[in-house]
Amino acid sequence: MGTAEPKKIIVMTCGWGGACGPMTVTCTVGGSSASLITSSTQVFGSCSESNTSLFSIDLNTETSEDVVVTHSARLDGGGIAIYKLVGAAATNHDLLTQGLGAGTTDLSGTIDCPAGGVILGMVFGTGHPVNYVWTGLTEDNEYAWNNASPYYMEQSVASDSFATTQTGRTISVDDGITRAVGGTGFSVCSYGPA
Repeated sequence: MGTAEPKKIIVMTCGWGGACGPMTVTCTVGGSSASLITSSTQVFGSCSESNTSLFSIDLNTETSEDVVVTHSARLDGGGIAIYKLVGAAATNHDLLTQGLGAGTTDLSGTIDCPAGGVILGMVFGTGHPVNYVWTGLTEDNEYAWNNASPYYMEQSVASDSFATTQTGRTISVDDGITRAVGGTGFSVCSYGPA
């Protein structure tokens, strides 16, 4: 979690797929509950979902903690990526969420961000191997696993900081395919300075 410093917000981006039935997702950091910022779920077929959830917690003094994401039902796979925001406001400024099912190609929407702020997000998809291409944010990491059709899973996270105010900034992710099966969850948030 880095060094102890004031106004430090930790944001966990969590993605998962292949669940059966309704799913509740919670996140703790060092045993303390993180707050859910937003969540996007795409149901496909009779027993599968693709989800992205963003959580946050204020950790001014902690330097190293266990992050635990708990799911209320069985799933085929999932992953997380963690961002440390120093000097950020205690709560997020704006949100963008979207879920797409089979037969679709990309996700897109707009989000606002104050000057001196940051926008970050995650996309998580199932059903096909892909290479995500972000527009409006810079990809930080992309990872795929469970690569056996139809259970492919892949996630990507992206972020950027902005010196000037962003109003209606378009954020999009193209996976380069039209999905025959599977779905994609997409969650993005922005934070301003404290």
